Amino acid sequence: TSIDRVLDSLNAVHEFSDVAISPDGKQAAWVESLHGPNGEPSSHSAISVADLAGPNIKPRRVTAGDGIEAYAEHDIGWAPDSRQLAFLSDKGDAGQLQLYVEDVHEGAARRLTNLRGFLDAPAWSPDGKIIAFLFIENAPRRAGPLAPMTPPSGQIESHIYEQRLTTVYVASGTVRQLSPAS
Repeated sequence: TSIDRVLDSLNAVHEFSDVAISPDGKQAAWVESLHGPNGEPSSHSAISVADLAGPNIKPRRVTAGDGIEAYAEHDIGWAPDSRQLAFLSDKGDAGQLQLYVEDVHEGAARRLTNLRGFLDAPAWSPDGKIIAFLFIENAPRRAGPLAPMTPPSGQIESHIYEQRLTTVYVASGTVRQLSPAS
């Protein structure tokens, strides 16, 4: 029927986000939403990197996985040297993001964090030695009033989740949470 064709065409739409041009201006990275096996929307996404000098060169996939399995991967950030890309992925535990770094020329992503909670917005230091990101320790869901949540029931308690600026040293993977200003 015509309604089925409309729904099929809507499911075929690819959504792009998190577009970033490398600091040297030679590469572009982006995040593309992925669909399930029957074309239905999913929470999975893929990161791609393309050389801007060669438009006919096929984009390379950047992933914490093997390139076959799909994960939620997003929040990309270029290193100042334009060789590495930081990103968040839930490869190790579905729904729990971790920070990864991949050399876009050599492949093989490296996991930098092992945290429990919500990570967001990785950004590199100017010297490329540290990545800062926002972190809410033990947060059960994405932060914000528009994020979906289960309605409270039974004994209702109040938990305060504090978002903090957190840093990780790229070479060692040492994580440090910064204290809020007093």
